[in-house]
Amino acid sequence: MAKLRAPWSTPRKKPKKWAPRLSRGFSPDLLQGINAAVVKAAEGLEQAIIRAVSRESTRPKVNRGGFLSRLRSIVGFGLGDVSKQAFRMGVDAEAVGKATARKHMAAKTPAKVDKWGGRKPPAPKAPRNVNLGVTIRTPAALRDSFKDLAPTLIGSGSELFDEVVEAIAANPPESEAARRRVAQGVLDKFGKRGITGFVDKAGRRWNIVSYVEMATRTAAGNLAMGAHLAELQAAGFDVVRVTVMPNCHPYCQPFQGRLLSITGRTLRYNGEPVVTSIADAISRGFRHPNCRHTVYVWKPGDPFTPPDQIEPGDYEASQELRRFEREVRAGKRKLAAAVTPEAQAKARREIRGAQARIRAHVAETGVPRNRYREQVGVAL
Repeated sequence: MAKLRAPWSTPRKKPKKWAPRLSRGFSPDLLQGINAAVVKAAEGLEQAIIRAVSRESTRPKVNRGGFLSRLRSIVGFGLGDVSKQAFRMGVDAEAVGKATARKHMAAKTPAKVDKWGGRKPPAPKAPRNVNLGVTIRTPAALRDSFKDLAPTLIGSGSELFDEVVEAIAANPPESEAARRRVAQGVLDKFGKRGITGFVDKAGRRWNIVSYVEMATRTAAGNLAMGAHLAELQAAGFDVVRVTVMPNCHPYCQPFQGRLLSITGRTLRYNGEPVVTSIADAISRGFRHPNCRHTVYVWKPGDPFTPPDQIEPGDYEASQELRRFEREVRAGKRKLAAAVTPEAQAKARREIRGAQARIRAHVAETGVPRNRYREQVGVAL
C-alpha cells in the first residue's frame, strides 16, 4: 500500500543521514547542524500555514469553517513531522554523548603497571549513582513537547486569516487585483513576526521556527552532554574540562576552559582548582539556551592553558549574525505570503539583501556562518 502524503505537500529529496565525526571528540562543532532537519520541518510547517491563509482569505467567497479544518490538518501533519525529526535528533545526540565518552575514556585510562610505570594516574574515582544535577530530557519527551504547540499555531493562523478577511470587508474591493492588494497590506505587516508557535511565561511570542531551532539546539546539547556525563560517572571519572568557545556568552565566560566536578566532591585535582560542580555551574547560567559549550574528561598531563579573555565584541558579533538570519527568515515569510507579483519581487530583494549583509558581516568579523539557517524551507 502506498504511503499517504498530505495534499499540500510537495516532493522533496530524502535528506542525507546525519553522521557525527567521532574522531573529533565531543567538540562544540560535533552537534552543529544536528537539528537542521527539525528546523526545516518547522519552516515547511510555517510556510504551509501562511500559504493556506493567503489562498483561503482572498477567495471571493470566504469559508472560515473549511479553512479551519484545513489549518488543523496542516498543523497536525506538520507537527507530526517536526516531532518525528526531533525524536531522531535526540537519539543521535545521546549516541554522540555516549560514544565520545567511551572514546575519551579508552584514551585516558592507563594500564595498571608498577605504580603507574611512568604513566599518569586516571582521574579520581567518583561514587556511582550520584545525581548529576543535570536535567536530561529524553528524546521521547522532546518529541511530545512539540505536539503541545498545536493550539497556539492554530490560533495564530486563524488570527491572521481573520485580519485579512476583516481588512477586505472594511474596504470592499472592486476587482480581484484590488482584493489581493488589500490582503497583501495585512500579510506584509505579518511577515515581520511570522506564525507564533510558543508564548513564554513573560508573554513573549516566539515565532515557530525560532522557537523550534532554539529548543532543539539546546536539547541536543543537553542530551549529548547528559549521556556523556553519565558514561563518565559510571566509569568512575569525576573531573571534566569545559571547552573554550569564541563568541562566548557572559554567563559561560567564568567556566571557559575550567575544571568542573560531576559530583561536586572534587575541589582540587593535581594542583589545579576545580571551580565548582556542573550542577552549580548550570544554576549560574552555564548551558543556557543555545549554549554550545561541552565538556570532556581531563587527567593530569593534559594541556591546561587558561583561556584567553573573551573580547566583548565577539558575542555581540554573533548576535548581530542572528539578527541578519532573522531578516532572511522574515523575507521568506513575506515571499510565502505574497499574493501579487510586486510583493514577490520585493520579498526576493529583501532576502538577497539580508544574505549580502551576512556575507559582509562574516568577512568583517570572522564569526562562523551557518548556511542551513538561511535556506528556504521545503514546503510540506
